[in-house]
Amino acid sequence: SQPQTVVPRPWHPGKEESFEIELPHGWVSRPLGEPFAAPAALWREVREHFLLTTDRDVAWLQWRYGPSSPGGALVGLFDVKGDLRAWYSYRLSERGRSFPLRVFKLLDMMAVPSDAQAIEACGADTIARGRRLAHIVEARGMRQEFRRGLLAAGFSERRLPSNPFLGCARPNKAAALPAEDAWHLVPADGDGGFS
Repeated sequence: SQPQTVVPRPWHPGKEESFEIELPHGWVSRPLGEPFAAPAALWREVREHFLLTTDRDVAWLQWRYGPSSPGGALVGLFDVKGDLRAWYSYRLSERGRSFPLRVFKLLDMMAVPSDAQAIEACGADTIARGRRLAHIVEARGMRQEFRRGLLAAGFSERRLPSNPFLGCARPNKAAALPAEDAWHLVPADGDGGFS
């Protein structure tokens, strides 16, 4: 018989995921929504720092995160003056059959690459928000500046054959994971083995 294939369903944030977080040093995060003017404006300011990238304008953000999209949530990071200095997007998904986990997957992160404070605030917010909503927080790829910010915020780095992987788990759930020699990961998994 053929194995069952589960096609991911669109995920859009509800009230449970739409909350504000106050972070150290006056940073505040809150969800960003339509018409996506604020994140698109930040993109216009920082785009010169990215030689090869997708154009994250209003039309693209609407396509990627609007109501008819595959889903995701956009979160803005505001400094003590109330200026939007960074944003990131994420999606929640359920993984695992015998050991179910909810995964907070970081989809995108945007800031001036040299703005280490904003990037670290993004990383800290990702962990804080992820710990309220999921068991595992994961991120892939990204430029070195963003990876450094995530590491400074408490992510740990793992090198998988398919892609660099950064993850952070809730301690109570991580303690219950099977021993690593019981895992079977191959490059095609592409999701840390929790599919």
